[in-house]
Amino acid sequence: RRVILIRTAEASDFEEPYLSEEFLWEYQALVTNMIDSGDEVWRFYNHRASMESYIKESKNGFASDQVSGDDFYANVADLWLKMIAYNIHILFCKEVCPPAYSSYTIGRFRRTFFQVPAVLVTHARKWKLKLNSTFTRFSCWLKMLKKVHQLE
Repeated sequence: RRVILIRTAEASDFEEPYLSEEFLWEYQALVTNMIDSGDEVWRFYNHRASMESYIKESKNGFASDQVSGDDFYANVADLWLKMIAYNIHILFCKEVCPPAYSSYTIGRFRRTFFQVPAVLVTHARKWKLKLNSTFTRFSCWLKMLKKVHQLE
């Protein structure tokens, strides 16, 4: 095994005086048994630790850790549907959402855009959904809706 210390990025937010130029860089330490160069090892391992975040998101946002019944194939189909929904959410955030909302988890996205207080009223045989005045992201929601219609 060997330890590789890699200088990955320059930290650019330093406004204070610094002691040494070494403090202006970010470092990563990797322990591996690979014999490749440091850059190749870093490319191989880069962002591997973030997989736990995706698994946690699929469990919390789409209940992928829960099974619906005793039948194995029904549970497999249920998990596949949840993972398809998760991938659609990721694609939706990348393609449709504005940059400010593209990193939202499904839970935060639901709280922001779907769990909004509203009143369903009827008048002259027409139904209207009146949103609460505290829903300040309505214009953003309409922009996303227009982008979805343009995708068709």
